[in-house]
Amino acid sequence: MKYEVIVFDLDDTLIDNLYSVKGAYQYILNQKGLDYTDEAFMTYFEFDKRYWREVGSGEIMIPKEYETTDDRVKWARATKFMRYFPGMQFEEAVRINDEYIRALSIKIRAIDGARELLSFLKHKRI
Repeated sequence: MKYEVIVFDLDDTLIDNLYSVKGAYQYILNQKGLDYTDEAFMTYFEFDKRYWREVGSGEIMIPKEYETTDDRVKWARATKFMRYFPGMQFEEAVRINDEYIRALSIKIRAIDGARELLSFLKHKRI
C-alpha cells in the first residue's frame, strides 16, 4: 500500500513539548519579573495539563457569550493564566498568552529519531 499523506501530531511526537513549554514558561516569568525554579515549573506544567483536561471534560465551562471558536479559545487560554496568576485581569492574561504562544516556538528540540524519520519519508516521497 502506498501512502500519499502521513499526518503527525507535533507535541511529543516530533518535538519535545516539555522543553518548549519550559522555555515559554521561563520567558513569561521573566516578562513578569518573577524568578524561575524547576519546582515552580513542574507545578505549572501539572496545572496546565489538569486545566486543559477540565476544559475538555466540561468541568470548566466556557461562557455561552463566547460564540466563535476564536473567542472561546481566547477565553480558555486567558482564563488559564488568570487562574495560575491570581489577580491577573483578562486583558493582561490575553497579552501573556499571546507572548507565551510566541515563546513556544523559540526553544524547540526534536524527539530522538524525528529528523531521520522525516528525512526517510521525504526520500520515499511520502
